Amino acid sequence: GAVLLLQLCSTAVSYNVLLFLFNILFPMYPMDSSKLLVTGMQLCGTPVEKAARCFLWISGACVLVLAGLGGYEVYRWISEANEQDYHQALRMTGLGLIPIPFHILLIAGLTAWGGKQTYDLHGLAEAKRLHSHPLFSHVERTSKRVRDIANGRPDQWVDLWVDRYDGDEPPPPPPPPPPVLKP
Repeated sequence: GAVLLLQLCSTAVSYNVLLFLFNILFPMYPMDSSKLLVTGMQLCGTPVEKAARCFLWISGACVLVLAGLGGYEVYRWISEANEQDYHQALRMTGLGLIPIPFHILLIAGLTAWGGKQTYDLHGLAEAKRLHSHPLFSHVERTSKRVRDIANGRPDQWVDLWVDRYDGDEPPPPPPPPPPVLKP
């Protein structure tokens, strides 16, 4: 009983250390390393737009590393399989179970999730809407009046908030309202 408890505690500690290292060394949002990287760059004086682009490149590289690791693990899993493994996988599929090892599913899920988060952040950076992302919620922004075409109301005017970076000039003042004609 005591040996089993000791092995369980040892395994739990080793998993916690691995999770800590993954959380700190893979800068993909929303892991802590993304916050550390972006905050560190901005504390060193990196402009917001450049910090976002740098983070996108690093996060994209991490997604590619995970995808490569996943591809290697799938290759290794398939190359080491024998006929008995094939028949067991067929039986598991017949029971409605997925015969893919958990670590491969975990790598695939983390790759897809990290890729989606990176793609979403890229879209926000292209639209100059980084202020709507939690990593860049402090970015200065300004509004401009546009027609509400996105909601199917081109007859309405709405405020569209966009980021204002260091090199951007302030927007021009809004046009004055049309004069009211009195009969």
